[in-house]
Amino acid sequence: MSKKSLMEAIESDGLSGLISGAVAVLGSSMLFGLPITESIPVFGNNIPIGLVIGGTVALSVSTSKFIHDELLERIPALNSVDNIIGRFAPPIVAGASTYLIFRLGISSDTSIMNSVLLGSISAVTGDYITESFIKTM
Repeated sequence: MSKKSLMEAIESDGLSGLISGAVAVLGSSMLFGLPITESIPVFGNNIPIGLVIGGTVALSVSTSKFIHDELLERIPALNSVDNIIGRFAPPIVAGASTYLIFRLGISSDTSIMNSVLLGSISAVTGDYITESFIKTM
């Protein structure tokens, strides 16, 4: 595997994260019926629910991919499980952070399974769209 420059890594991981975030916004609107333009208080500011969900998934996916690509690949002891970590980390992190966002700010009665699946499936779908359609252009 060729090493990417820092800017290439940010661009690649950020693009996958943005697409995953967009999928999460659409999923939360279609599956949960959330009014994505309704605002919730976040650190004293009112921010639309769609932006909170999409931003959370985008940051989770981008950060976990970037940490995997730039840090974990440089640890020789992890070479045998590197591919597994790279595949499973973004959906797990996105699912957990989506659950926390739902639990803390959006709706505390949302089931853990629904919120984790929203984040995880959004991460997998965003990665699939990025790898299959965007990067092949």
